[in-house]
Amino acid sequence: MRNTKIDYEKLFNNNGVLWALNFCSEQFQIEAIKQHEGAIIGFIKNPSKKVQLESVKRFGISISSIDDPDEDVQLEAVNQNHWALYHIKDPSERVQLAAVKTNVDAINLINNPSETIKLALVKKEGAAIQWLKNPSEKIQLEAVKQDAASIQYIKNPTKKVQLKILEQNFELGRVILNPTEEIKVKFLKLRVFQ
Repeated sequence: MRNTKIDYEKLFNNNGVLWALNFCSEQFQIEAIKQHEGAIIGFIKNPSKKVQLESVKRFGISISSIDDPDEDVQLEAVNQNHWALYHIKDPSERVQLAAVKTNVDAINLINNPSETIKLALVKKEGAAIQWLKNPSEKIQLEAVKQDAASIQYIKNPTKKVQLKILEQNFELGRVILNPTEEIKVKFLKLRVFQ
């Protein structure tokens, strides 16, 4: 059986087909990007912003082949695929926010997320609080507001958060980690009188 895998390096060196893209018009480069789902941008030296945008719009990870992409290109990349964030050096908060809104798993690609990023995360999916270290009371409250069952992922919920859970659904009182004595008593009273 014949190997049908394309050897781009061989094609680049011998045929010059991909190398020739550097001498083609911007429109031709865009059409080539469209045909190859953005994967060939690495063969274009200094692609224009339009070419970069077309590439990452189709294949977000292709941002890894772009030198110093501007914020618009970064945003387009993470909107297409949150994993593009992995290939962006020092992403702005705006880019991080877009990545988290695309997929909550992006939080795992962000070092020291800001309170704004954390808030957007739990607004999208309350249970994602499990990936945050020491979330503030504001973040905890938003997480249980979005999904009361997310209380089970909060290691040290504040008293206010614990009370909120009992108000929303007292049955979830049994999954509160490290409840205060006051919450334990209140939970037992609620169970008895329901």
